[in-house]
Amino acid sequence: MAGSSGLLRCPPYCKSSCTVRHHPLLLAVVNCIDTEEDQEMMESLLQDLQDCINDYTKDGKWKKEGVIPDPNEAYQFPMIHWACALGRVFAVLWLIEEDFKPTQQTTEGDTGLHRAIYCLQETCPKEALQKFQKLVPPMESALLVKNLSGCTPVHTCCQLLHKEVPKVEFHYECLAAMVGHGKRKGDDFLKSLLSSQNAEGDTPLHILSQHDRNMNGIKLLIEAGARTDIENKKGFKPLDVAIDCGQLKLSKYFQDLRVIQRKTHKQNQNTSSDIDVLGGMQSNSGGLYSPSTPRQSSRKIRESPKMTSEKRAVMPAETDVGSSIKCPVEPNSSSLEPDPKKAKTSTTLLWKVNIAAQPPEERNSLTINAKTALPTTAKSAATTTVTTAAGKGTVTSNEQNILSYFKYSTSEARSVFRKAMERDRDIHQRELHDMDIEKKKLTNSLAATIEQQQEASQQIQRKLQEIDQLQKKEQNLKGKIQGIHNRLDSISQMSLKAQEQFRTCQHALDAFDKL
Repeated sequence: MAGSSGLLRCPPYCKSSCTVRHHPLLLAVVNCIDTEEDQEMMESLLQDLQDCINDYTKDGKWKKEGVIPDPNEAYQFPMIHWACALGRVFAVLWLIEEDFKPTQQTTEGDTGLHRAIYCLQETCPKEALQKFQKLVPPMESALLVKNLSGCTPVHTCCQLLHKEVPKVEFHYECLAAMVGHGKRKGDDFLKSLLSSQNAEGDTPLHILSQHDRNMNGIKLLIEAGARTDIENKKGFKPLDVAIDCGQLKLSKYFQDLRVIQRKTHKQNQNTSSDIDVLGGMQSNSGGLYSPSTPRQSSRKIRESPKMTSEKRAVMPAETDVGSSIKCPVEPNSSSLEPDPKKAKTSTTLLWKVNIAAQPPEERNSLTINAKTALPTTAKSAATTTVTTAAGKGTVTSNEQNILSYFKYSTSEARSVFRKAMERDRDIHQRELHDMDIEKKKLTNSLAATIEQQQEASQQIQRKLQEIDQLQKKEQNLKGKIQGIHNRLDSISQMSLKAQEQFRTCQHALDAFDKL
């Protein structure tokens, strides 16, 4: 409402019939309207705001850290909160320059950015989103401030988005604005923004996981790098929240996402182990391995000691139970080095074979037993075709001759093999652990759901029994009512007969009187 001078004398929340004389500090912020077209007008309004603040601060009547002492207690908020709630962007910028803190909080712990999310749709409905997008950079330090519920502005925005209040697109765009600013600030800031947990241990992703309609917001957070493995105080991850709330689309989305993440993780591990630390051999897409050249590997690979005839004589013959490598060799080919590649589920561990120099008298063939660690589901021997400088060889392996092979291998080969096995074991152990936890959660959820169903069934049975009793009571009352109606009809008929007899007697008496 505007006064005779053209200035507003009430905030937009007041009714047209409001007669309260609001505090001059509040009115100064209310009238500091953004007028980008008229720069002189904007400077004049900011000067009025500065003069008003100086009048109240110089005598100690009011402090910048305090709330505006308006007669209406519901309006007693810090000045920077009012500027944010009203969308007074220029006023916010000026107040921050004047050492007003963007992180200033109310008794509930809210900041001006919390207040903007709550109020902008009402105070400036046509420009609410544009105002908020302009407020985020100067109020950046408030993005990570939590209120008494542990909620940052991002949490608050997700809560309002989940509640599906009017114009949910505003809260989605506000969320996008805060996440976008977090991206521009860097990975550390963005990680803190998306991984922040409120008093219940919920991240923004937990809040949106309560309903399928929040899919767009969830995809926005996931694409920005939000973690899906954080647990709240109930031990629930976002997937668990979606399952607990019965949201099928989100449950499937998170499960598919987890599968993709696991595959990506395994592919990254496989890629990191493509270059063999022993032979410098690099795998191609076909699963074949070709010997490395100095151009293919920048490392200087230490050649394993040449195998003497005494050592080969000690090793098992081709007829032994086990696997064998038999490959024609060229001069200067002597070493056979294993390089385990990370084994996938239900697949064998591939070995990289490098045939190095041999003495001239031993050029014709080389027979060595080898073994690969097969998964428990793979009982048959694995066969891998390898390409050497002299041609192709065939590696067949089982689980019985690993010691006989590694007994004459380098310590590097044994170390690499051991690390690969430990890595695979740890990965599968973590997967089993995660599956056990998920199984326990689902089992507990199933038990709780069954218990609730049984309780609901019992309540239904009790209600049905009550209904049966009420129906019987109703039938009894209907019978009584019918009996009363019958009795009334009988009485009415008897009354008619009595009246007729009365009239007959009266006529007889009248006749006697006439005599």
